[in-house]
Amino acid sequence: NLYTMSLHTCILCYYTVQSPYGEVHNSLKPELISGGSSSGSAVAVALGLVAFSLGTDTAGSGRVPAALNNLVGYKPSIGAWSSAGLVPACASLDCITVFANNIDDAYRVDRAARGKSEIDKWSRSFKAPKPEMPKTIYILENPEFYGAYKNEYKSAWEKSVSRIKETGAQIKYDNGEIYSAAASLLYGGPWVAERWADLKEFVTSHSGEVFPVTETILKGACKSEYDAASVFQAMHKLQRYKKEVREKLADAVIIMPTCGGTWTRGEVRANPIETNNDMGRYTNHCNLLDLAAIALPAENAAESLPFGITAFSLCDNEDYLKGFAEGFVKSERVEIAVCGLHMRGYALEYQLKSVDAKFVRTDKTSNNYKMYRMNTNPPKPYLAASDNGNEIEVEVWSIPKNRLCDFMSCIPAPLGLGRITLRDKSEIIGFIGRGADKISGEDITKFGGWRYAG
Repeated sequence: NLYTMSLHTCILCYYTVQSPYGEVHNSLKPELISGGSSSGSAVAVALGLVAFSLGTDTAGSGRVPAALNNLVGYKPSIGAWSSAGLVPACASLDCITVFANNIDDAYRVDRAARGKSEIDKWSRSFKAPKPEMPKTIYILENPEFYGAYKNEYKSAWEKSVSRIKETGAQIKYDNGEIYSAAASLLYGGPWVAERWADLKEFVTSHSGEVFPVTETILKGACKSEYDAASVFQAMHKLQRYKKEVREKLADAVIIMPTCGGTWTRGEVRANPIETNNDMGRYTNHCNLLDLAAIALPAENAAESLPFGITAFSLCDNEDYLKGFAEGFVKSERVEIAVCGLHMRGYALEYQLKSVDAKFVRTDKTSNNYKMYRMNTNPPKPYLAASDNGNEIEVEVWSIPKNRLCDFMSCIPAPLGLGRITLRDKSEIIGFIGRGADKISGEDITKFGGWRYAG
């Protein structure tokens, strides 16, 4: 079936920078990393090779590659999907995850994969999630960003927070201390011994064949301080963290950046441990605290540089996770420039308001456009590109992305939507005349806008 087929794809695509088969390049900027250990699976989806793919997630490998390749990365509750056949990293924490282009595809895979397994000792029974908005959305307060694009990532985060606030839930901020404390146990505590327990025989019998940095991390479990007492001390500490998180997220989700930046592949080769620690800053806590998570594309940090957020819920509250994800996707808006009867105070303004559009600002096009008044009833304008044009006044409105098609259905030929250039050289969706050379009308370019054409 598709579940099994995609699992094989995942295993074949498992490698990233630390790979004997070559590095997996980022699907948008080849010089950058593509994510974590399951980044090959993510890139296969991002490049359109497959509709979805499976990965694994112990510390974030099913979420960071999604953020870096503009995908959805869905990590269900531990045990909700069978992990039988999975090569373990930390068997008590491991999850199989899905990379997809949208949340509908991710949850379609969930419906096929979810279920208690008799051959998986970690399997648990969780009902399929139904969308329900959480009462409260916690937002990570003042997250840290890193790398060459840290300023762009910070700006994208701030824009994403604005979108989160439009979902209608109560918003609270969280300093994130409890999550950071839990995350520190994964590599800085005795949990690394679980990896050593699974891989010790292989590492010791293949001396010199394991990547040096991987071997160093695994052998960290042999430290004298990681005795039996330290394991129980860490377990008791984690149990306190879990109790606090369960109380806080009883009717809530918490939102964090999926990652706070990115690195070039060369930077990771030169400094693998510190860069890896940075990439897991907002992911490593998840499975230790028994949370479910979904990584979602958000605002682009820059051209060909996606940015993503992750929502976390309690393992038995995935309804809130799905509800938030659907609400966040619906909150995505696009800007559109209008230049005639759709402007404020004119006859067709109601068409914009009917699709929940909001006025943003008045602006002008570059000086490469002419404006014509068509011989229609009532008269309507259209823009046409021209080397000897003028700046034309427009109004910029924002429209929910999922309502753009509804708005387009109101636009009669020969008008249409296309890309126009504003005076600051940025591009925006705007009204253009399709087949403008065949449209009759009066040249009103000299007036500089519909409001002034009389």
